[in-house]
Amino acid sequence: MFCSVVSHSGGVAAGHKPFGEDLAAETRLIFGDNPTGGKDDLWAIAERADRNNLPAVRMDCGLDDFLLEDNRAFHQHLNKLGIPHEYEEFPGEHNWDFWDTHVQKAIKSHARVLGIL
Repeated sequence: MFCSVVSHSGGVAAGHKPFGEDLAAETRLIFGDNPTGGKDDLWAIAERADRNNLPAVRMDCGLDDFLLEDNRAFHQHLNKLGIPHEYEEFPGEHNWDFWDTHVQKAIKSHARVLGIL
């Protein structure tokens, strides 16, 4: 369906690992009681993906982002599976200052994949 995807500071472990108690009630409503391996688990989706029909994948995350370790782990998971992707880390936090700056790279990445750059 898509030829290119980009994640900025993504919640890539949502639906894959247990949530902290502060978010458990809310996320249980979204992902169910035991989402690991389910339809919203990006780790499981990557494992099941048809390697001949994958979009271009780009990820970035701020060095002070609370989701940095999840993004690093997902990057390593994609490497282990042999799924090509771009991954970068930059100074910054989980906020609009970071995303406003890095959305320009996302647009260029999409444009390159679409052949319009």
